[in-house]
Amino acid sequence: MGNKLIVGDIVVSKLGHDKNKPFIVVAVDNFGFVDIIDGKCRVKEKPKKKNPKHLEKVAHSDDIIEKLKLVTTTNSELNKLIKTQIK
Repeated sequence: MGNKLIVGDIVVSKLGHDKNKPFIVVAVDNFGFVDIIDGKCRVKEKPKKKNPKHLEKVAHSDDIIEKLKLVTTTNSELNKLIKTQIK
């Protein structure tokens, strides 16, 4: 399993009803599954658990990691960060 996903990675879903949508990896569990958010449908209060095999890494942002650490960061701000990072 070459590239492992880490917190702060921006990924695009390869399968499922959310195919081709960008997300931020916000957590990785002991089994390798990741929690992802997009700041719109999947908010930071309710992330989606996904198998990393179904995701493709497109970028990594230390800015996003810093924003995730702040309690005051809104889902809207995270959504804007995703959009700026994937262009």
